[in-house]
Amino acid sequence: MNKTKVVIIDQQRLVRECLSLLIGRHPDFEVLGHWESSQEALPHIANKVAGIILFDASEKRFEYRSTIFQLREVAGQARIMALTNHLNLDELIMLFKLGVTGYISKQANTDTFFDAIRELTKGKAYVDIDIREALIARYLEYWRLGQPGNKIALSAREQEVFDLLIKGYMTRQVASLLGLSNKTVELHKYHMMRKLSLHNQADLVRYAAGQGLLPVDLQQAQGSAAERGLAFAEEQIHRLPGIGYSETSIV
Repeated sequence: MNKTKVVIIDQQRLVRECLSLLIGRHPDFEVLGHWESSQEALPHIANKVAGIILFDASEKRFEYRSTIFQLREVAGQARIMALTNHLNLDELIMLFKLGVTGYISKQANTDTFFDAIRELTKGKAYVDIDIREALIARYLEYWRLGQPGNKIALSAREQEVFDLLIKGYMTRQVASLLGLSNKTVELHKYHMMRKLSLHNQADLVRYAAGQGLLPVDLQQAQGSAAERGLAFAEEQIHRLPGIGYSETSIV
């Protein structure tokens, strides 16, 4: 039987060595090696076929994009599992967007750990149960933003910025049209996005579509925000093992 090859990247030597011993004793897995950082690991895994990369998500926390991109370039189709003691929801969502396919806390027990990496070998995603409900709630919140009747009062200037942004104008164009500096527009945009609990431009368009505020041509292009938001939530929820979604409940 072919064993799944595992790479371990963790800043703590004791953690690396303990994981290596633990995984090495399992009949389904083989440890290719363990390293302190992704930079150290890359030259060693470049010509090897890794199935799973266990990645210390506390490593270079503000350089996730370049780190994961490099791992992807070198390791090809390997599944990346983030390991950490502390990870907030926004960081987790960012990791998944960058290509990480699993997350598990270092506080998990051995059985849960092996369940998690088995899910990855099956091509599934895995999220630690401690944060799974919060993740589902966030995606359902994205869907809620598209529902009519959730309009929130903005200041007159925030409304002007909002109206121009949903028409596709860039920040500098908004600044020029309103006779404001880029920095002032960014400040109004920040306050407006915060009031509406939006996180990015896609959220803004989804919210505007749900309120029927998009221009007709953009509204037609966007389709039903509620339907798109619900489909998005369903897609993300179904990626999580053991979780299904129906019209009436999450089971």
